[in-house]
Amino acid sequence: MKKANWICYLIFIFGSLYMGPSSAVSLNFSPSTTTVNVGDSFDIAVVISDLYAADNSREIVSAFDLDVLYDPAVLNATGITFGLSLGDEFFFEVFNDAIFSPGRIDFAALSLLDVADLLVLQPDDSFTLATLSFDAIGLGISSLTFDPVEFPGVDVKGYDPFTPFDLSASTGQGSVTVVPVPGALILMISGLLSLGVAGRKKIILK
Repeated sequence: MKKANWICYLIFIFGSLYMGPSSAVSLNFSPSTTTVNVGDSFDIAVVISDLYAADNSREIVSAFDLDVLYDPAVLNATGITFGLSLGDEFFFEVFNDAIFSPGRIDFAALSLLDVADLLVLQPDDSFTLATLSFDAIGLGISSLTFDPVEFPGVDVKGYDPFTPFDLSASTGQGSVTVVPVPGALILMISGLLSLGVAGRKKIILK
């Protein structure tokens, strides 16, 4: 079942109140590709960028609701750290939440700050929305994608200082390659070579 938390409903209500001209932004993973050893723990950042409207006015992100998909046979999601560009949860400036299920991280945030405060927190047109933490549990390659199908799938709300709008996002993809730890790889190769030599000796003795 899709999000049962109340934040996604607040974002929907918020978005319906602040509808206006759309502007393309970009959502990407950083790093977009990485190689780790099986058993490693690592982080992947979700970065939003291109936050300028067609008239070059500065745009603001005030809410988002995203789903990231991955291969649960290769990776296990262990946590999430929200960025501070929408406010500090400790000071009740933002509501955020995340739901983890095998192969999916469903996370959302809604800022309670006004435009002036968000401009201070978002001085650049690119920043991290959240950092996802994973454990590498199996060998192979796992893609990282934003789910565009399930409602809301990819939903980012925002407004610039002059005209409210609903951001439409263009999404990138990422991938994580999980390989054996170096020591285990050497042992595996040594074992295969030993088997090959032993087999060759048997053939010669015959």
